[in-house]
Amino acid sequence: MTLKFTEEGLRNPSDSALVFTSLEPYFDCMGWCFGGFTELGPDGKPCALNPHFHLVVRGEQPEASPRHYGIFF
Repeated sequence: MTLKFTEEGLRNPSDSALVFTSLEPYFDCMGWCFGGFTELGPDGKPCALNPHFHLVVRGEQPEASPRHYGIFF
C-alpha cells in the first residue's frame, strides 16, 4: 500500500495569506475527521457522537486543505 500526501494536505492553513472559517452542524458524525473518540456499540459498530459542530479552517495563497475541529455544547 502506498500513501500519498498532497502539498495542500500537508500545509497548515495558518501559513496561508487568506484564511477562511466556517461552522457546520453535524448530527451523524463518528468524529474521525477531527480525531474524536467513538465508542463501539453492542453490535461492535461505531456509535455516532452527540450532535455537534465542526469548525472548518482552510487557507488560500497558498492553498491548504481544510482542518476540522469538533465543538460540543
